[in-house]
Amino acid sequence: MKKISVLLCIMLLLTGIFGVAGICAAAEGTFGGYSWVDPKDFKGTTGVKVADDSLEVSFQNINYSDYAAGTATTVAGEQAVPLNEDWTDYEAINFTVKNPNTAEIQIGVGICTGPKWYWHESPTISVPAGRSKEVSVSLKDAVWKTEASNWMNISNISDVDDVKKIVIKIMGNQVTGKVIFTDWSIGEPTSGNTYNPNPSPIPAPGQFKIQDGHLFDANGYPFVMRGVNHAHTWFKTELETTIPALAKAGCNAVRIVLSNGTKWQKDDISSVRRILELCEQYKMVAVLEVHDGLGVDQEQPLLDSAKYFVEIKDALIGKEDRVIINIANEWFGSWGGQAWADGYKKAIPIIRNAGLTHTIMVDSAGWGQYPQSIHDYGKDVFEADPLKNTMFSIHFYEYSGGNAAMVKSNIDGVINQGLALCIGEFGWKHTDGDVDEATIMSYCQEKNVGWLAWSWKGNGGGVEYLDLSYDWAGTSLTEWGDIVVNGPNGLKETSKLCTVFTGQGPVDPTPKPTPTYGTKGDLNGDGKINSTDLTYLKRYILKIITDLPIEDDYVADLNNDGKINSSDLTLLKRYLLQIITEF
Repeated sequence: MKKISVLLCIMLLLTGIFGVAGICAAAEGTFGGYSWVDPKDFKGTTGVKVADDSLEVSFQNINYSDYAAGTATTVAGEQAVPLNEDWTDYEAINFTVKNPNTAEIQIGVGICTGPKWYWHESPTISVPAGRSKEVSVSLKDAVWKTEASNWMNISNISDVDDVKKIVIKIMGNQVTGKVIFTDWSIGEPTSGNTYNPNPSPIPAPGQFKIQDGHLFDANGYPFVMRGVNHAHTWFKTELETTIPALAKAGCNAVRIVLSNGTKWQKDDISSVRRILELCEQYKMVAVLEVHDGLGVDQEQPLLDSAKYFVEIKDALIGKEDRVIINIANEWFGSWGGQAWADGYKKAIPIIRNAGLTHTIMVDSAGWGQYPQSIHDYGKDVFEADPLKNTMFSIHFYEYSGGNAAMVKSNIDGVINQGLALCIGEFGWKHTDGDVDEATIMSYCQEKNVGWLAWSWKGNGGGVEYLDLSYDWAGTSLTEWGDIVVNGPNGLKETSKLCTVFTGQGPVDPTPKPTPTYGTKGDLNGDGKINSTDLTYLKRYILKIITDLPIEDDYVADLNNDGKINSSDLTLLKRYLLQIITEF
């Protein structure tokens, strides 16, 4: 553990009563208990200013390669002074970062451990211009990049019992300014999981609707997609054979590859009508995507994809309860978020201004494999939809779904923000590495997140192993196909038809009488929610007290997950800070 004076130990013990255990105390002239310095190995750093409650780093003309900025707990080179700390029991580094500049910046955390000061670097966190962000960097998950991992974020931290140095790295695109860090702690994660995987039905909306981070069907029931992708635009003649085969395999949804004519033969309105007729006949939701703009960063292909849906709107209007518009497949190939978000802020209004109210699906940046774009800018894109009826999609291949920690982190980063998610594509292996399909399927089942496997048949160019079936009729499944259809958490086991196809009636909108409980957050029953309740909850979680003043778990279980833990504490803190207005 951290080596500190007896006096500081006493301070930690006292403050521990009112906070999560970990390294969070600040001695005079330190931030978070550390004396931060300019380590002299970042060319862009122009100053490091430490206060008891904040750390400010100024910089000039920083970039993403050889001219970054940063700060560290000690200087680089032979004059370095090691921390020699044992972080075995700690789960996360937590802090808040404020970017007061006019351009986006990215933050990374570096940790040196062991006798050779081995370098580990966290995934980068983008902070939009003029915004603040709460950050929680896991110390337990395999999301760190090292020399041994070929600088991919797939490693655990080695020698975590011998931490030598902490580094904060700051990058940007020729940005000059400063960044301010506050609320530093090392211990339990402070981000909290407020996602409810089992939402209650809502009053019937009459079409697909996004609410509270979930997709609800027209009758008001949660709908979780389970299906596959069909490469229709390249195999148009196989439609009549394929759609019945997908239904027989257990799909409740199918993602259809379409072309607007830019790169491949156009799928006109009459062909789309036939696709939708077959999907409806075989009781599958149709997710329609335009494939022509994949991997490009220019906005025009994205806008052209949006205009295609306007062009075929006569085939779509009236199908809002069984069609989802996935505007563009894997548009924006670069691994960045701001320009990706800016593009979709322009594309979504094109669809809405045409009177199309369907749920919209948006693929992440980086050929669908950079979910950090959703983590950082997903809320901005969601807010650009005047109907607030947009969900997001990650494509899980080697760079986004290579191991269990990566899969879970990428999913959690979306759903824990209250954004709806579907895994729009995934495989079981890919060109540059393995894909953890077992975790993808099991974690999606645990979280009730939808998935659509790639793809039924027709793959080429060295990825033929992604075919799910040897024939379009599905009479002979491949090994990959057997996993998706018959495996644990596969289609046969987990797929449920949308209620618009089952005859199940809409949710009764008449309010039902609810049992009388105490008020959530009012732990002492005094009719107020304030710092007194926060203190009770902290002391209860730390087992300083064994009972709450009101003997009703309902008032303290703020996220309704059946547990009272740090997630509820985070919610109560955010409520008192007026970051949220209800539980």
